[in-house]
Amino acid sequence: MAGDCQRVVALSQPWAKKPTSLGGGGNAFTGRTLAALGISGSNANGTVAPMVDYEDTSTCTGTEKTSAGAGPGC
Repeated sequence: MAGDCQRVVALSQPWAKKPTSLGGGGNAFTGRTLAALGISGSNANGTVAPMVDYEDTSTCTGTEKTSAGAGPGC
């Protein structure tokens, strides 16, 4: 999940710097969505969601998929 969130944050930076007239954030992270970044919020690892706390901060949360019987060391 850490890698998935790193990807969201890495793609968020150039999107935020892109002018709004070209489909970017116009120097802000507000309005950023996974669709705007061109990625899916779900994969084999789990789900990720970008969260915006401030215009100049990019954050991401992830929820790992678990399977029955899985645990540490499995």
